[in-house]
Amino acid sequence: DAWNRGDISWFEESVADDIEVVTLPELFPDIEAVYCGFAGFRKFWNVFRDAWSSIDIEVQHLELLSDHHIFALVRFDGVGRGSGVEVSLTFIQWLTFRDQKLARLEVEMPDQKELELADL
Repeated sequence: DAWNRGDISWFEESVADDIEVVTLPELFPDIEAVYCGFAGFRKFWNVFRDAWSSIDIEVQHLELLSDHHIFALVRFDGVGRGSGVEVSLTFIQWLTFRDQKLARLEVEMPDQKELELADL
């Protein structure tokens, strides 16, 4: 919800200072493969959000894998800021927590088996 609202202040309180964000640069222009630290997270936030005139992210499936690891299947819908092109994607987020803060976020495309497991 904070992502959809553009509320980076929520993330400032919820991510580790040394967070690592691993992205999909092959799908999103101008996105680097890895961002480190909160300054890196902020850069990722700004570059990603600036590319879209609207963003809607919806968690479709969430699974607790351990005390510190979560698997999320996420639906992204957006409209390109410059092009006006509508984009809809489903992707995976692997989230790792340390001291109750997000320490690592890795994004990848799901394969058919993962989509079936999530019943999509």
